[in-house]
Amino acid sequence: MKMKHVFPFFISFLLGIQAVAAPVRFSVSEATGTQPLPESIPATLIAKLSSRASTAKTPTERTIELLAPGQKLVDIEAGPWSFDLKIEGFWVKSQLMQIEEGKNQVNFTMWSVGTLQARLTATGNEELPQQLVAYFDPAPDTAPSAAAPEGAVACPTSEPLWTCEVPAGHLDLRLAADGYISLYRWGVAVTPGKSYDLGTLPLRRGTAVVGWVETETGATAEGIRVILRPRFMDQHRDSAARTRLERLRLTAETNDRGFFHIDGTPPGEYVIEASKEPFSPARATVRVLEDQETVISNPPLILREPQVVEVYVEPPVPPMGEHWLIEMTQLDRGSRPMALFDRTAVSAGGLWSRKDVPPGSYTLRLGPSPTERWYLREIEVDSNMPPLFIDLPVVEVRGSVLWGMEPLTAEIWFGGQNGAISVVFDSDDEGRFAGFLPHPGMWEVEINGVDWPVNRRFRQIEVKKRPGKTHAGVEIRIPDTRIEGIVVDQEGTPAERAIVTVQSLDEIEPTIRKRIDEEGRFEVYGLPPGLATAVAEGPSSGSMLYSETVAVDLEGGGEPRKVRLVLRPEMAIHGRVVAGNRGIPGVRIMAQPCHEHGLPVFPETTDAEGNFEIHLPSATLEVFLHVSAPGFGYQFMRLPVDPDRALMIPVSEASGTLIVDLPASPDRNLRISPDIVLSHRGAMEGLPFFLSWARFHGQRPVEGAPVVIPWMEPGEYSVCLISSERSSLARDSGPRGGCVGGHLPASGELRLSLAGSAAD
Repeated sequence: MKMKHVFPFFISFLLGIQAVAAPVRFSVSEATGTQPLPESIPATLIAKLSSRASTAKTPTERTIELLAPGQKLVDIEAGPWSFDLKIEGFWVKSQLMQIEEGKNQVNFTMWSVGTLQARLTATGNEELPQQLVAYFDPAPDTAPSAAAPEGAVACPTSEPLWTCEVPAGHLDLRLAADGYISLYRWGVAVTPGKSYDLGTLPLRRGTAVVGWVETETGATAEGIRVILRPRFMDQHRDSAARTRLERLRLTAETNDRGFFHIDGTPPGEYVIEASKEPFSPARATVRVLEDQETVISNPPLILREPQVVEVYVEPPVPPMGEHWLIEMTQLDRGSRPMALFDRTAVSAGGLWSRKDVPPGSYTLRLGPSPTERWYLREIEVDSNMPPLFIDLPVVEVRGSVLWGMEPLTAEIWFGGQNGAISVVFDSDDEGRFAGFLPHPGMWEVEINGVDWPVNRRFRQIEVKKRPGKTHAGVEIRIPDTRIEGIVVDQEGTPAERAIVTVQSLDEIEPTIRKRIDEEGRFEVYGLPPGLATAVAEGPSSGSMLYSETVAVDLEGGGEPRKVRLVLRPEMAIHGRVVAGNRGIPGVRIMAQPCHEHGLPVFPETTDAEGNFEIHLPSATLEVFLHVSAPGFGYQFMRLPVDPDRALMIPVSEASGTLIVDLPASPDRNLRISPDIVLSHRGAMEGLPFFLSWARFHGQRPVEGAPVVIPWMEPGEYSVCLISSERSSLARDSGPRGGCVGGHLPASGELRLSLAGSAAD
């Protein structure tokens, strides 16, 4: 074809292009729970077509008048449109929709609005930002009558007051401006047509997290959603506080070069995630430092094609179950958990496979039920990953458990109820149990009586087939010691809903917690002979009561030791964990009274503003306080208690690594024994207490290797090996036995060696 024939044909083709119109029904309704309007009111709909979809014949913007509440049918050209509805006195969420040939429906909900107002200040001589964006969510556990939507409104900053119309209801607010640290206000009650004064809002410059997202296929990385969320050791027990912690996240979207920019990020440790179909999400952990821009570029976040993972299990089904369950948890580059990927069943043929696994590191757990774990391993998923074969040398076990000379009906946990490998058996009324374990060898065993209040943990029980036997025989004997007691209030009336904690002193045993019965009584059987302590706690009129710690001398033979515990009013201490003048959310706080051995210690988690509250016995004078804040140095210290004065606990990014060389011992469990004690700033604690912090930062205990604890605050430390005779150790005094110490510098290491010591 010659060019003079092509040009007229091309012009005719363009002139023939016509936009296809489609009918669209716009529907506007009032939010549930709002008072109905006496009549419909005028509304203006601004419709905009995506610039990429427009042509010379297609208008990119239209204005449509309608009534609200109400409906209107309008013909609109097919394509991707955005719809923004304006109604005076109401907020309506904008809609994005692909209009196609045929019938289309676009629904709007109108929410009554109230007005936020605040006085804005900036640090130094900095100018205020041009606008402040109010992001809002319905407050957790909000009644339907006070419900509100989620969304955002950008309002200009103006002197002397900043004002912004938002939907009425109980709102959690995030107030953000480019380059400034976000401010949060929780449970703000916004009334329709009324103003809510937020007071003075100090705007402070924050650091930025910037970086690039790439795709391994070379596809465009534009429009990828990036989420930055704080990394917590623990979630808050309260559901509303937990929801608000989860809302502490910042988001961004990549530009046409895959670049993203998240402004106003407070210092701390975060998990960052980039996601866009059809790729697998890319995740990494990020440490943000004060006044330093954090750049994620080497390596960048790379969206990779999902990989196929195949796991073959032998035996293909559990010996006493229907199917295996597999759990996969994604890890970061430091082998720290980031996100649960999957928890599903293995097929009857022993095969588990997924075709959508993001490349990276994972922990893989296998068990016959959600409560049992038979296998644990770290795996690396990549394009060259071969199938994984799990071959379990299953051993049949038959055994019995006796309390004194009596058979015991009990739950028997091999590996411990919370161990990495954990298998449960149930003994019958003759104390007999039978089943299977994933392998023979030495096991830690935890026993919980069913008919009798017997709770014991044995550190080593051997499981081994004897010559000529098809199974391993196990006999477990528990001393027939007894503690029987009653918990009363100060008037001598039996307490209600109290919990008693009992701790053996003469042998290394876990604490035992028992709930009292309707008459205030409790029983604890089967502890080792020797010294033990008992202490009680219970609720009363919205607060907690605690008893003093009582010592008990136990002997076998079945004769009970009688104990009377008197509950007295509690003490509440309040505090805040801060970095600079900013509260740090999601910090784990643990407080142990110095003079109350055996009192249960429960971690508290700071709320979204860094606040915490700890309840202690009223007679508490001093506490050992542990503060674990991801991204900051771990602190533990001894502090006086003053309930009338709030604790202000500053944390710092300055930290070092503590390394402890353990003594040689045939007891392979010495590394997790409380016989090794760490001391710092007047406080002391068994070395196992710090292992969860070490694991959180990617350190896994290795048999025969030193214990490595990173992210410890700088200062003086000592480590001591004490006698296993626990009665010789009082928590309010120093440890007995050989000690070594030194100074841990910031950004450095301190190595303390007990390699030449031995336990008594």
